[in-house]
Amino acid sequence: MVLGSALFASSQFAHAATIGVAGDSFDMSNPAYVSKLESSGHQFVEIANFNPETIMNLDAIWLDGFSAFFFTDLDLSSPNLTAWVQNGGTLLVQSPGFGAESADQYPFGHDLTVQLAPSENTIRIRQSEPWLKGVTDAQLSNWNQTEAPGQFLTIGDWQGLADNGTDGGWVTIGRVEGSGAAVYTFEDISRMMFDPRSGDAIALLDSIIPVPEPATTTLLVLGAAAIPFLRRRR
Repeated sequence: MVLGSALFASSQFAHAATIGVAGDSFDMSNPAYVSKLESSGHQFVEIANFNPETIMNLDAIWLDGFSAFFFTDLDLSSPNLTAWVQNGGTLLVQSPGFGAESADQYPFGHDLTVQLAPSENTIRIRQSEPWLKGVTDAQLSNWNQTEAPGQFLTIGDWQGLADNGTDGGWVTIGRVEGSGAAVYTFEDISRMMFDPRSGDAIALLDSIIPVPEPATTTLLVLGAAAIPFLRRRR
């Protein structure tokens, strides 16, 4: 019973990813906003640089188009960020190229070009695996963004995941890098958190951010801790 409870507790703990965020759309000084973010079940920390000691324990990093503008120590071309992705991290960027930095300044973005899009009211999921398998077209459509919507005109060797109803009008793209991944989107997830459809934004976030597995060492420690209780019962 104790061992089972320990394993259950460990599996429950594993449902929270630690996500580093940076950008003008993250109002981390607002407790209500942070509470809405954390209703996703993840943990969020604001980051101001990509130093190894800052990002080494993060499962994901979530940026927007003004990340490096407001946090001047965020070097988007940092080899630390690239290596972190390749070593298993997930990089989520919303609206790259429509802020202070062009799309090609973001990691792996050298083949990306973007422009204003006529509409993102009709989102079509063209490839659900592996990042959009938890959402539907309807959930991602008609978000009524106040910011100018955009689209990726060229995506190079990225994988097109969802478009705006027009062939080639990519709204969300992704790629595998080493044991990690990068997903770039014009779905304005962070600004949807106080929208009546914030649940759809959280569903998209959950589709993109992987749930970390419980560490083997954690399971071993919990199992070892249960042994005296098992002996006592005998």
